[in-house]
Amino acid sequence: MKRSNRRYDHRQNLASFIFLFFLLFSGIYISFITTFRNECTLFPETPSIKPTFFPDDDLLIDKVYTFHSGQLVISLSNLSFDAKYVYNIRLAQVTENEGCEMRVDLFDPNGDEYNIFRSEEQMSYEEYYEIPFGAALSGDYIINFTKLAGPNVNIHITISKGDLCYREFVSGDTNLVYEVKKLEYISYGKNYKPYYMLREQWRYNIYLCRVSPISVNYSNEITLDHNIIDPSDEDVSFPIYHNKSLGNVWEPLEYSFGTALAGEYLFNLTFYMDPAFINVMILITDGGELATGDGGEPTNQTAPDPGLFASIPFEAQVGIGIGIGALTILGLVILFYTKRQSNI
Repeated sequence: MKRSNRRYDHRQNLASFIFLFFLLFSGIYISFITTFRNECTLFPETPSIKPTFFPDDDLLIDKVYTFHSGQLVISLSNLSFDAKYVYNIRLAQVTENEGCEMRVDLFDPNGDEYNIFRSEEQMSYEEYYEIPFGAALSGDYIINFTKLAGPNVNIHITISKGDLCYREFVSGDTNLVYEVKKLEYISYGKNYKPYYMLREQWRYNIYLCRVSPISVNYSNEITLDHNIIDPSDEDVSFPIYHNKSLGNVWEPLEYSFGTALAGEYLFNLTFYMDPAFINVMILITDGGELATGDGGEPTNQTAPDPGLFASIPFEAQVGIGIGIGALTILGLVILFYTKRQSNI
């Protein structure tokens, strides 16, 4: 009887131990699950807002800044830009109160100032403004954001690196020439005269495009005179544009040019503008062979040799013809009369 009681007590103790172990393990498990859920609630994963001008952007700046009476200007310095790439600047007011007015100025590595943005009206809540800027120089840039009017506000600012400027218009890499040129204001027009080596009997597609925005403080109208000089003779000029509007930012002028000869062609470009500085993209792509070039060489002759009657008026030609005919008839009459007299 005692042995059975002992066995019963042993089994009871073992069951109690297992039950207590289960309770302890359940408590630890529930505590872990509760803590994990709380952390997920307190620190949710927040997706970053990225510019959409180009799909594969590298984000340089993504931050909300406060503008108030004691701090009207936020200056972002040491922004490393690469030449020929586009950098997309976005800003939006993220405080839902009265709107403000903003201005954005950019300084390139040489310290030259580009006035690239000024709001034409008060900014609205969470309305993003995009400012795509094509860099002509590599180096460190400074961008100043200035609140011109309005209450204390928070502004969300992002700056991201996009793709090469030309990829907005052309896919592939069949480019003969690709450059982004910085041009400065000159009252009588800024002239740019690059030479480009072109193949004979070939077609080329040329794109000219302004890739730097202009603030509303300045005229957006950029006009262009453009001609191409043949490599064989500087007096042979092909007119392309005269007083042609360059169009809005990121809206290219496009034309095709076919060559007869191979050589260095002079692209003569003159820009008339209001801002102190603008950046212009020049892109020349390969359009393929136009002709094989097989055929006879032209005779180096400016005009055919003039004939005798080329310089004699038509009336004189008629008179000469009549006179010659009359003399011929007169001669025949005299000859006939002479023979008749001799026969008598």
